[in-house]
Amino acid sequence: ARPVPVAVAAVERGRVDAFYASTTTLTAVEEALVVARTQGIVEQIFVEEGDRVEAEQPLAQLDTERLKLEVARSRTNVRSLERAFERSKQLYEGKMISPDAFDQAEFNLEKEQANLAVQLHELEEATIRAPISGVVTVRHIKLGNTLSPNNPAFEIKRADEIEAILNVPEKELSKLGVGQFARVKVDALQNREFEGVVDRVAPEVDPKSGTFRVTVAVNNGAIVLKPGMFARVNIRYDTRLDT
Repeated sequence: ARPVPVAVAAVERGRVDAFYASTTTLTAVEEALVVARTQGIVEQIFVEEGDRVEAEQPLAQLDTERLKLEVARSRTNVRSLERAFERSKQLYEGKMISPDAFDQAEFNLEKEQANLAVQLHELEEATIRAPISGVVTVRHIKLGNTLSPNNPAFEIKRADEIEAILNVPEKELSKLGVGQFARVKVDALQNREFEGVVDRVAPEVDPKSGTFRVTVAVNNGAIVLKPGMFARVNIRYDTRLDT
């Protein structure tokens, strides 16, 4: 009989960990679909896909010529109605006009002031801005496009922290909890391992699938992980020392 090579080692006490293993697709911790808030033609685009942006940073500019003309007209109307209101006030105090006439002058002024406020708001909204800080992942618009309110313009995702959301069978409910350590491996990065922690555990079980959601937060300060990557997640739910 041929000898069989074997390896031997001295028995030692040590730590034994129990893990729950699953797979999922990574998602951004925060994302936003940026839409147009007013109607207009895209005049300028300031960012491209892959650019990092800060909250409130301008992303694109719509044509504002029409809005500026409307604002100028409304401001002229407001000044005229302010003078008319002051005259009406003096006449009313001198009991030379009726209360209804005075109220109508006041109403006309307030109505035009409100109209001016709406136009100024639309003028401000003609600059499309980032609602969150993150990376531009999709640009939906092109120069010359005519946008209407709620038309998609950009998609932004915050990638400095990534989430791995698992749908876990209900039989595992008693094992998993907030704060547990997790290891995340990504095939696309040659099985590079990242550390994470259980951030949230859903308080209910989905009756259709018989699973509950567990969210693992993974620090991604170097922006190595990308939303959409396939990942293998291992959550440590039990540890035995000196076993």
